[in-house]
Amino acid sequence: IPTQPIQGGWPHADKAGFRTAYCDEPGTPVLPREYWTMNVAAIEGAVNDSYRFNPWRAPGTAPVVDPCGQAGGKYEQTPVGGDSVFFATNFSRMGDLGSEVLPPTRGPLP
Repeated sequence: IPTQPIQGGWPHADKAGFRTAYCDEPGTPVLPREYWTMNVAAIEGAVNDSYRFNPWRAPGTAPVVDPCGQAGGKYEQTPVGGDSVFFATNFSRMGDLGSEVLPPTRGPLP
């Protein structure tokens, strides 16, 4: 995780965490450029292509933290991963894994 600010133009200058591959073998980006909706002026694969390691660029390659989801989408102590806004309740706190806090179900819901 970078400890120095990334230099660059707004709004992508602060995407330090996105410019790093956190998987051992990141997926090859397959999303055609015409479907990009963010950072569309970046050169594909260049350092300013802030989202090249994100799962939406290589569908099916993101690791699964928990098959039942994770409250807030990250652990509370995780410094990167977007601006997760989550309010703790009596039922869960940010980072809780669904398979550990959700009660079992009795089959498909209607």
